[in-house]
Amino acid sequence: MNQDETTRRSEGNRAVVSNDLKAANATADILAPKPFAAPVVGHLINLLRRAGQPFIRLFLPQLARQQQFNAHVVRHMNELQKTIETIEDLRNKAAEELSRLEERFVERSEVIDRRFSEKDAEKDAAFNAISARFNEAAKAHDEIGGQIGELMSLRSLLRKALESVPASNEPSRITKRTGTSKGAEIEPASWSQLTEWMKDEDYRSFQDRFRGNPEVIAERMREHVGRFDGVEGRVADLGCGRGEFLDLLAEAGIDAIGIEMNATEAEECRHRGHDAVVSDLLEWLSEQKDDSLGGVFMAQVIEHLEPTDWQRFVELAAAKLKAGGQLVVETINPGSLYALARAYVVDPTHIRPVHPELLSFLARRSGLCAVEVQFQAPVPDEERPTGLAFFQGNTSVEMSEELAAIREAMVRLDHICCAPQEYTLQATRPPLGEPA
Repeated sequence: MNQDETTRRSEGNRAVVSNDLKAANATADILAPKPFAAPVVGHLINLLRRAGQPFIRLFLPQLARQQQFNAHVVRHMNELQKTIETIEDLRNKAAEELSRLEERFVERSEVIDRRFSEKDAEKDAAFNAISARFNEAAKAHDEIGGQIGELMSLRSLLRKALESVPASNEPSRITKRTGTSKGAEIEPASWSQLTEWMKDEDYRSFQDRFRGNPEVIAERMREHVGRFDGVEGRVADLGCGRGEFLDLLAEAGIDAIGIEMNATEAEECRHRGHDAVVSDLLEWLSEQKDDSLGGVFMAQVIEHLEPTDWQRFVELAAAKLKAGGQLVVETINPGSLYALARAYVVDPTHIRPVHPELLSFLARRSGLCAVEVQFQAPVPDEERPTGLAFFQGNTSVEMSEELAAIREAMVRLDHICCAPQEYTLQATRPPLGEPA
């Protein structure tokens, strides 16, 4: 039964009950005289009836009780009718409200279904995109790992080959050329000759090719200058190279000296107005008086030293620094696979990367204090795994357990592969008599 039919029946029932109540109200008083329509005679008869009402009630008590009963019944029926009408009104209003709620429910259900469908489509598209990017990142990681393995294998083979060749009296070069009918052939040098190559002018061209533009290097080193503000005594730049940092120190009014194994680069530094000497770094440092230097700076050099020389270098630097003097060492971060694959293995004179925790330990063991490690040279965004960038930039994607697991894996992958490429250790010589 629909709403319209229910309303029609309700209205019909109310009409019937209303008519019945009108009749009951009109006939409830059985003793009430019925008026006559005749103007004169009817008036006299009505007067006589009204005058006889008390006698009728007196001599006919049963009629009087009937009249009272009828009055009670009619009154209750009228009240009941009002209650029924109120209930009917409330029912009709409830039915109307229910109808509106049903319509709104249908509308909202359609909207919710549509939105759920859209969200499901978005989640499917996002998951497919993330899966594709994760596969790309995993493939790139495998490729990098393979390249690192190949490079390390080639380095090991090269080192063994060089060690197997007897020392030559030829000038110290990374290679020597011999003429044949087929042209120039490359004959490998010994490992000791490879180390001597760092002193040769050929290494300068190698640095120009792989380390980078001098202006770029100088800009990257600029942040280190402030570490030597206010120090007393000269700052020694061990392995000063082309003199980028010496230029920066001179601009800041800080007295400095450069120590370089490569005679060509030392000569260039002197030509640019700097005090520079050609010497073995550790030998020069050992010859200096204790408590004589205001600072010791070494950038991208310690990885060229044997591990047995790391502690010796730090101990010498600590002994030669004045109270308040600064030791600053910049080197490749071994925690970055990107740096190892791109910057470290390309230089055959690199011996072993130095972990920042080990270098910090050696600094503290040598009596230095305020030891701090700062990471720099982040991997370019275009070289990082694309999946992680998607997670970082897309906040609208709800993280299901699967997506959260993928994100966690991408974060770990990014941390392993794309950690900062370099780090800088800074340590201070404490005042005399104070503990480190």
